[in-house]
Amino acid sequence: MLGTFKNGRFEEFFHARTLKPQDLRDPATSRQIAKRMRELHEGIALLEEERDAGPFVWKNWDNWLDRCERIVTHVDGQVLLGQPTGQRKKDLVCGTDWNLFKTTVQKYRAWLDEQYGGVDRLREQLVFAHNDVSQT
Repeated sequence: MLGTFKNGRFEEFFHARTLKPQDLRDPATSRQIAKRMRELHEGIALLEEERDAGPFVWKNWDNWLDRCERIVTHVDGQVLLGQPTGQRKKDLVCGTDWNLFKTTVQKYRAWLDEQYGGVDRLREQLVFAHNDVSQT
């Protein structure tokens, strides 16, 4: 991330190789990763609109919820009727009933808000996250 401005961000990719699991087990490498991640998260201020919007993962969840519900309940209905769905397994999409899954996520969301001291306190603790770091 090179810069943030009102209508976007200017980014640059690092010229590097993908780390392998054995690389991540090296204490020196892990320390360097932690150092750079801290610099990244502390060095980029969020815009007020980004803070007001709350955690982006929940914005995505809210935007996708209705469509996912239609698709998941349709596919689950086919599974329960024993009809072919194109899935490799004959399991429900979320591993359980959609309404139970959705209710569980909503309870988890409320629990997380509470753990951070409520929505207003959470707003102040938000940091920039790129959401593209994976763990092997």
